[in-house]
Amino acid sequence: MNARISINSTSDGELISQVKAVGEMEISPSFATLRYDEVAPGMENTVTELSVEPDKVVMRRKGNYESEMVFVPNLTSDFTVKTPYGNLPLSIYSEKVTGKIGKRSVSLNLEYVISAGGVSSRQCLSLYSFPKE
Repeated sequence: MNARISINSTSDGELISQVKAVGEMEISPSFATLRYDEVAPGMENTVTELSVEPDKVVMRRKGNYESEMVFVPNLTSDFTVKTPYGNLPLSIYSEKVTGKIGKRSVSLNLEYVISAGGVSSRQCLSLYSFPKE
């Protein structure tokens, strides 16, 4: 079904991004998939897909920017972001992963530390998706 997706991102406690997108949402009782075209400046021609379970989220990006990030509580995951400017190796440590799947909505909250080249930043991503009427 078509969906409206609202995403807020913070870095070290400061709001860095608010995104509102229209995409697709598929819901089953214990699993949901959200798909949308990135609208953030610099992320054009990139599609993001989120696979959401109550305690696991996988974020895949395809297009100008490509990556696959796995968020599981208390797990460190290494990945590479492929960009038009080259590849960037990153690491995430997921502190909190909460996915809530309703009959017609999905919400999630991710709290994690992202690291690159010895520099780390605490991030939080909150997402809410509901049917586009």
